Amino acid sequence: MKCSTLLNYCGIGTDYLDYIVERNVKKIGTFVPKSQVPVVPYDQIKENPPDYVLILAWNAARSIMQILRESYDFKGRFIVPIPEPRIIESR
Repeated sequence: MKCSTLLNYCGIGTDYLDYIVERNVKKIGTFVPKSQVPVVPYDQIKENPPDYVLILAWNAARSIMQILRESYDFKGRFIVPIPEPRIIESR
């Protein structure tokens, strides 16, 4: 997972993230190396909506935000860490 480099460098683990959502069924049910954050399906956003979503695939941030808003009715805020950290309102 590409996200493991960023999470491990910044020391982010389960103390900050409850889970990571993923569409790739091969990754669901696994854990991010070292940080041990569980990887779950996108449906978790609806079942247990967070206040913030940290977008680790910052190169696809726009499409991820659109999917979460439209398909999962996400109403929280987005954190995009790269290239400059920023917080984006959902609506």
